[in-house]
Amino acid sequence: MRLILPLIIGLALILVLGCTSSLPIEPSNEDKEDNGDSFILRIQVQIQDDSSAGASTVWVPVPGNDGVQEVELLASPVGSKLSLPDEYGNRFASLTDWKGQLLEWKYRINRRVDAGGLLQGVPVSHYLSANRLVPIGGEAAARAKEVVASKQDVSVARAIYNRVLEDMCYDKRGFGWGTGSTEWACDTGYGNCTDFHALFISMARSLKIPARFTIGFPVPTDGSGEIDEYHCWAHFWDGQGGWVPVDISEADQHPERTEFFFGTLDPNRVSLSYGRDLILDPPQEGDPLNYFVNAYAEQDGLPLGVKTSVYYQH
Repeated sequence: MRLILPLIIGLALILVLGCTSSLPIEPSNEDKEDNGDSFILRIQVQIQDDSSAGASTVWVPVPGNDGVQEVELLASPVGSKLSLPDEYGNRFASLTDWKGQLLEWKYRINRRVDAGGLLQGVPVSHYLSANRLVPIGGEAAARAKEVVASKQDVSVARAIYNRVLEDMCYDKRGFGWGTGSTEWACDTGYGNCTDFHALFISMARSLKIPARFTIGFPVPTDGSGEIDEYHCWAHFWDGQGGWVPVDISEADQHPERTEFFFGTLDPNRVSLSYGRDLILDPPQEGDPLNYFVNAYAEQDGLPLGVKTSVYYQH
């Protein structure tokens, strides 16, 4: 019996270990972030008002290869044209003489973690000037001076990041949020990602730190479906380390990731355009676009209501 019992125990351990080692290990969200993300992105556009008649022009932002994401165009509407890069590096797809038929652009996106250090891009001087809703004076500049005076063992950019987190709360109640207005952010202390990063950009630029706005869509880590809201973030220019990312509205919603979202972006997103007050190509007849993430269309020089639907598939 003394000889049989150890033998039985040994056989049982072999069976348990053998079964355990054969089980697949599901990667965690952190592993997926480390490995990057790959997905199919489909952008569909159609007229909202079926009564609209006549030809129109429609523009759609085009995701670009920017050192963090690699983009392959898989399909586009017949007759659509691709613009040259604008002053921010944006490219636009457009279709003139559009009669309102459903349009679809399809891309394969490969995206890695953005840990900063990108040196490519347009001249940083483009990101020192004010925009219509993103001033470089006033209350934001006053707060930036306070940050410089009170900062301790952190960089100026990190001190601005911390101050925006202190001053802002992610909240989409009522009306007025979502325009990316620095004045709104200062007056109310709440808003969505556009308002958070407008304040950050104003404060940074007031201190001669180039800062740029990026907008696109969040992408779930697996599965497939429709994406029903945009997302945006910012980068600031570090003379030693290139463009450094921040996502302050995500840090506000996930305080446990405050450190992560200063200097790092997860790959579960796609960038569509950079900058504010955009002139399209061919130029629109209306005002410059505050930012560009959903399709824009005009008919007889007037904005035309269009619906943009975005889908992802892993």
